[in-house]
Amino acid sequence: MVTRHTTYPGQPLTSREREVISCIAAGMSNATAGQHLGLSRLTIKSHLTRIGGKFGTGDRAGIVAAAIRSGQIELPGQVPVVCSCRTCAEQLTAGQGPAARISRMRLPERAG
Repeated sequence: MVTRHTTYPGQPLTSREREVISCIAAGMSNATAGQHLGLSRLTIKSHLTRIGGKFGTGDRAGIVAAAIRSGQIELPGQVPVVCSCRTCAEQLTAGQGPAARISRMRLPERAG
């Protein structure tokens, strides 16, 4: 059985969805974001699935990039593009893995 995700292209983000994306952009895991927002990690996962449907991506970095590009969130100051766990730090130092790829991503210019 194939699970199909519902898409809602063009739908604006709710204030809670913007909070979730801000936590993810700051490098928080689902569990940490849930603790920060008073939600379970599964609720965070559900929010990310719904947000991904709105932007047409299920990729965490893609969700953050799309939210910034669409002007629905702004990130104050310097926000890490990878989490601060040992694995990501090692990948970033070695220039390998998802952490290194994410750190090299260029965000598209915001329209307007």
